[in-house]
Amino acid sequence: MIMLKNKTILILNSLFCLLSLVILIDFVWPGEVIHDEVLDVVTEEQKYYNAAKNNHYSYRAITNKHEFWVSKEFSSSNWESEKIEYSVSILFNEVNWYQLRTSKSKSFYSLRIVSGAVIPLLVLLVIFISFQFKKNLEVLTFVFYVLLILDLVFLIL
Repeated sequence: MIMLKNKTILILNSLFCLLSLVILIDFVWPGEVIHDEVLDVVTEEQKYYNAAKNNHYSYRAITNKHEFWVSKEFSSSNWESEKIEYSVSILFNEVNWYQLRTSKSKSFYSLRIVSGAVIPLLVLLVIFISFQFKKNLEVLTFVFYVLLILDLVFLIL
């Protein structure tokens, strides 16, 4: 019985490590670099329906081929007269980074960093710690399994 449980845990850990590596490689790999122009930057007000009635603004750049989230600094820059360069991931068709052609630095949207790098790295770290130090982290690994599956659904949709 214990041997079967250990084998199942090993298979699950291997599967989720592989999935984490695929998501991480998709984020790190350069992908297809597209040179395009920004047609519009749409500002959306995101409201919180709580007692404080807070809100914040999100900014989405629209090009001929893609729509993707951008930072507030990009939306307030002089994007109308310039071309944009951005990288699209191979597997999930997500924009990894973007920059104006005249800019020297690339910009990353924070949600893409979390979904493409932080979550997979945390899953790998938790699995490594539970395997290397033989710690009983079943609840924590389960939470990160669910988090990685939700991340995968987010990337696919």
